[in-house]
Amino acid sequence: MEKEEHIAVLHSRRERVKAIEHALDSARTLEETLRVVKETLNTQLDSERAGRLADIRAADADGVPRIRIAREVGLSRGQLYNLIDDQKPAT
Repeated sequence: MEKEEHIAVLHSRRERVKAIEHALDSARTLEETLRVVKETLNTQLDSERAGRLADIRAADADGVPRIRIAREVGLSRGQLYNLIDDQKPAT
């Protein structure tokens, strides 16, 4: 290989490395953005679940049949009973 051919090969290799580094930087930025979105959504989910539990307990206290509550919130009766029973204070 001539000197100019070596230079051309080295230059093209440098450009490919730069392109890969740029793609990695973009992936890292996207990953950080997704992490923030995930944390935000998890916080919202926790808040909504706490509100749902309060609504379930209020409906149960007002005498709404548990089967109807379970159907409306999308839980099985067993899940609903466990959720309500787990939240009752120990006597």
